[in-house]
Amino acid sequence: HTLELQYNPTNELGEQTAIQTKENRYKYLLLDSNDIASVETNKDETTGGHHISVRLNQDAAKKFGDLSTVIAQEKGYLSIILNDSLLSYDRINHPILGGHFQIPNEYELYEARELRHKIDLNNLVFDLKKLNDTIINN
Repeated sequence: HTLELQYNPTNELGEQTAIQTKENRYKYLLLDSNDIASVETNKDETTGGHHISVRLNQDAAKKFGDLSTVIAQEKGYLSIILNDSLLSYDRINHPILGGHFQIPNEYELYEARELRHKIDLNNLVFDLKKLNDTIINN
């Protein structure tokens, strides 16, 4: 699974959501399991809905802080995309520093948990050990 954070200059979504900078590079950040420190489901006590909180490791937090600074300066929008599905699309008014952000959509609890697991799935570690050799004949 890949979590993509992408800059959009307007409030319109089109086929091409990322834009090119003067240096001919896209303004986006791809995150994988090495970049994500934790993912949590939180309940909004006012609305009763649930949202996802993502905390990044130090290196990814710096990159995200740089990206959000550019977005805020240019009065742009941030798209949060998981496996080609748009999760959130919001205007960024201030830089997001510290490596913590929320996916603010209001989800039912089961939806929030499912999404949390999709984002956090790559953080699972399996330690497989061979216990024995058994042959089963039918």
